Amino acid sequence: MPHSTVRYLFLRNGVLAHPDCLFASPLAQICEELAILNGDGKPALHAHRFRHTLGTQLAEKGARTQTIMKILGHKSAGMSMTYAVSQELHLTGEGLGELGWGVM
Repeated sequence: MPHSTVRYLFLRNGVLAHPDCLFASPLAQICEELAILNGDGKPALHAHRFRHTLGTQLAEKGARTQTIMKILGHKSAGMSMTYAVSQELHLTGEGLGELGWGVM
């Protein structure tokens, strides 16, 4: 089999594009255009929020902690457990009472 050259899909001026160029900067621009801003006038959504959404959805679907850990690239199970514990509190209504909200 001949040696093949790996070519990157996302190049900018001949250099591998930084993730901010690919996602974070356009997301910030969209937030500004749609006035999705925080109290300081800065974009209210960040690319990292999508990682949290993915972790939460995996936990909701019953994914094991090791699976969440692998997909999100966590080094420790404790990081991934955040999603499992968050989902458990949501399902049982625990945590809401502690905040004085009662169970809905």
